[in-house]
Amino acid sequence: MVEATADRAALDRDFMRQALAFGARGQGTTWPNPCVGALVTQDTADGPVIVARGHTQPGGRPHGEANAFDRAGPNAAAGGTLYVTLEPCSHRTIRAATPCVERTILAGVRRVVAAMADPNASGLAAYPVDTYGAIIDLRYVNTGSLDVAGLDASAAWKTTVKGDPLALNASLSWLTRYERKLTPTSAKTPLAGQAGYPADLRARITASWTHGPALVTTSVNHVGDLATESGRRIAPWTTVDLQGRWRGEVLAARNLTLTLNVQNLFDQDPPFYDNPLAIGYDPANADPLGRMISLQLTKTW
Repeated sequence: MVEATADRAALDRDFMRQALAFGARGQGTTWPNPCVGALVTQDTADGPVIVARGHTQPGGRPHGEANAFDRAGPNAAAGGTLYVTLEPCSHRTIRAATPCVERTILAGVRRVVAAMADPNASGLAAYPVDTYGAIIDLRYVNTGSLDVAGLDASAAWKTTVKGDPLALNASLSWLTRYERKLTPTSAKTPLAGQAGYPADLRARITASWTHGPALVTTSVNHVGDLATESGRRIAPWTTVDLQGRWRGEVLAARNLTLTLNVQNLFDQDPPFYDNPLAIGYDPANADPLGRMISLQLTKTW
């Protein structure tokens, strides 16, 4: 058991940083509600452990605390500590959702660490003063920063095959640093190559062959392996695209262009990721739609 000492304060700061990072996953999707992150921890003989994480879901509900309690399951939060980036709401709405204050009490949480007070709170003294382990002022969150560095490289080569032009192109992006700071004094969080953030390696090789009025282009796309928050590896992903284009005329119709596009030619599934959103892949770096075929006919005047 960790006592309320300087060690506890340091742990509070660390867990709050994690709650802030987790809550940021909902940025831009939770209107009209704020994006809130929440962690539930339990003290063990080896120190506190996280038993559940949550953040405000798209559309503004469930709230971050409710999402964490739902993931924790029955009785998992009893006697534990709730870290939340915004004071749990205490008012009911016309949607009749249970306020997060009531959810917290029903879950049996022993201690609450909130980053800031709820500016829309409609009930005072919802918790005794000594319930809060820490109140951290994060009103100036717009002073955060993002430090990005990397290397972009490209190469091109042209030749002929039996008199027909062949063009080869290659490009590579290597993200060496992608670090975020939520406030000027907070620690940098490295995010390059982590699920939900830009992949640290992307590459593409393209070959285009022209034969009379026809053009055939093949592209190989590669996304490097990623890591989850817990350090588990997500496999790399390689796909092939194909495009065929013909220009000419049919009967009296001139200036015609017929284009066939095939994305993900071999229908490669994205690598599995045990996403907290329960979708089984990383939407920031993969697409689950599989093979896509389109045919387009264009006439110009």
